[in-house]
Parts: sequence; structure tokens; C-alpha cells
Amino acid sequence: GVAIFVLMALFCFIGPLIYHTDQVHVNLAEANLSPRASHPLGTDPNGYDVLGRLMVAGQISLEVGIAAALLATVVGVLWGATAGYLGGVLDAVMMRVVDALLSIPGLLLALVVVAITVPSEPVLILVIAFISWLATARLVRGEALSLRVREYVQAMGMMGGGGLRAVLRHIAPNAIGTIMVAATFQVADAIALVVALSYLGLGIRPPQQ
Repeated sequence: GVAIFVLMALFCFIGPLIYHTDQVHVNLAEANLSPRASHPLGTDPNGYDVLGRLMVAGQISLEVGIAAALLATVVGVLWGATAGYLGGVLDAVMMRVVDALLSIPGLLLALVVVAITVPSEPVLILVIAFISWLATARLVRGEALSLRVREYVQAMGMMGGGGLRAVLRHIAPNAIGTIMVAATFQVADAIALVVALSYLGLGIRPPQQ
């Protein structure tokens, strides 16, 4: 899996430095060309080289997917770990917020936000992260409920350690397995959501698209 991801990253980010194409200006004189030496995968109806188009599109997908997953993971881990460790009324309130947002389809939330803003990479990253942190928060909360009763966490509390230290130094690091799996799936989900928004005409604006 790592090897495939590295190859994809090299293709998307190093490829354009070796295989130069114009992905900005329309060239109808070269529209719909079949594969040939100058265009290994041919051209699209606007005259863009398809191979170069794949590289540029891959850059946007990976940038948005990875950035959104990282942001969603950080927010979800902090939210879920805090709720699970502190428990009580605060846990109930925090998780009801998560449940309420999870009851709304993610694509619908994304459509509402993107429709009232100008779609761009930063906007898509924030929108997707806002949707994606919810599942991570629930997973990490479950881990926190189990970890907070462990001896080393209780010993830290008896020695005067606060809740912030427990969350950052003990609960979050020991839930890293769950966090990594959730973050991996979030990258794929973020890319799929970008594709869905682009299909509906609310994705990255041309010529970046």
C-alpha cells in the first residue's frame, strides 16, 4: 500500500516536472486526438493532454484528501479523547453534538456550504474536514473510555496530572492504531467527496479541475 501511494505521489507531483503540458489554455486544434507519441493518452474535447490532466487532477485530489484527513483527525481525536476521558455531562453534551451532525448526510452539508462560497482548495479542505471529524471522534471516544481506567492513567491523575496531559500524553498516543486506520479511510472518503462535488459542478473551478 505504501509503495502504491508513493508511486501515485511521484506520478502526480514529479511527473509534471518531466512531462510538460499546458493545462490552462484551450487548444481546439488538438481536441479529441487519439493516443500518439506527443500525447500518449490522447487529448480531451478542449485539447488538454489527458496524461497531463491526470497528473494535475491527482495533485488536487491528494492535497485536498490528505489535508482534510489530517485536520479532521486532529479535531476528532481531541474531541473524542476529551469527551471519553472526562465523561459525565460534558461527554453526553459533546457526543450529542456529534450524533446530531452525523444524522445529516455529509454530502448535503458539503453542498450547502460549498453553494454559498466560492469553491477552492482551502474551502474544500475545511468543508470535508468539518464533515469527516465526526466518525473519528466517536472511535477515539470509545478508546478513551477504555484507556481512562488503565493503571498508568489513574496513576498520572494521582500524581497531579491534569486532563489535558492525560489526553495528549496517554489516551491519544495509545489510540494511534484506531486513529491511523480512520485517517487512512478519511483520505479516500475526502477524494470521493471532491469527485462528487465536481460532478455536481461545485468542485474546483476550471482550469484547475
